[in-house]
Amino acid sequence: MILNIIIVNIIWALYSLLEGFRESYYWYYKGISKSIDNRFEIHPVFSFQRVLVLILISYITYGVLGWWFLLSTISLMLIFSYLHNGFYYLNRNILDDRIYKLGWKDQSTTSTAKMTKIMTYRNRTIMFMIGVIVQIILVIFLKDN
Repeated sequence: MILNIIIVNIIWALYSLLEGFRESYYWYYKGISKSIDNRFEIHPVFSFQRVLVLILISYITYGVLGWWFLLSTISLMLIFSYLHNGFYYLNRNILDDRIYKLGWKDQSTTSTAKMTKIMTYRNRTIMFMIGVIVQIILVIFLKDN
């Protein structure tokens, strides 16, 4: 069971980082392209994709943890933003060093995403730590099951 929880966490962490990487390129090229319709709100599409991945991971986790999967899923959601946003801001700065000068720790002032204003570096870090602590507690508490 411990191995399963570790594997799920690694998969989720890699997915979170990959999403940040992918979106950094998307927004970079959308910003410099004149041929893309800049009025289309893509955030709901990104959110839908993340929900689908989270449902799949939750289903797998349910098979291993039983109803404890709910706590695991919530903690994975808390972990996501730190990794995703951090890698997003870091890579956007690499692509264009005039923006997001704080890299991983930066914060958007122009995003249309509804959660951006509360997803400060401080809040992302707190949520990340809570999520990691919950995952560690699950491993310790459920290790004999």
